[in-house]
Amino acid sequence: MKTLIQMVFVLTITIQIQAQEKIIRTESITIENVIPFMVEEYASPSEGHNITLLIETTKRNFTSEEGILLKQAVKYVSEQLSEDDYISIVAYNNLNGIVLEQTSAKSLKKLLNVINDFSSHLSSKTNDGITLAYNYANENYKEDIENTVIMIRNPNGSKVITSQELSKTSALENTEAKRPKNNMVLLTAIAVLPELIAIIKD
Repeated sequence: MKTLIQMVFVLTITIQIQAQEKIIRTESITIENVIPFMVEEYASPSEGHNITLLIETTKRNFTSEEGILLKQAVKYVSEQLSEDDYISIVAYNNLNGIVLEQTSAKSLKKLLNVINDFSSHLSSKTNDGITLAYNYANENYKEDIENTVIMIRNPNGSKVITSQELSKTSALENTEAKRPKNNMVLLTAIAVLPELIAIIKD
């Protein structure tokens, strides 16, 4: 009887862990490196993907060069992924909010349309786009595929980032959590969120 009770207790704890904890991988790149990163990362996708693009905005629209870089990167990813993969877009810094809710990676026209004009598509406005992005990624987590937040930093942003802060932010680059077995997952992105927010806001 004691053994049975112990087994039930362990099973209950396991189910709670599975329900509450999630892996959300984090990547941090500059807008100038967005295309090389996407090519390297998604040239041969071997598993499903749920991507949240967290894009830094400035006090003005993207320059023509920035717009082209973002569009080409999104177009490439859309071509590589399938209809069962997902992309969301969240803005932070000058504009803070959800620009595009979770949609199929094959919805290229919709993806390119929102990049043309972030402000007119902005919803769920907030003062903290970074926290919103991670909360959104957590709420829209997809089981059995890779969930990733890709922070795209803009050097032309209104905030000045010191070299020390930049080195800390760069430490997030290529941060990858291995997919756990038996659906046992760990909350990785939320764990680094406070430090990430401090870096961007300071």
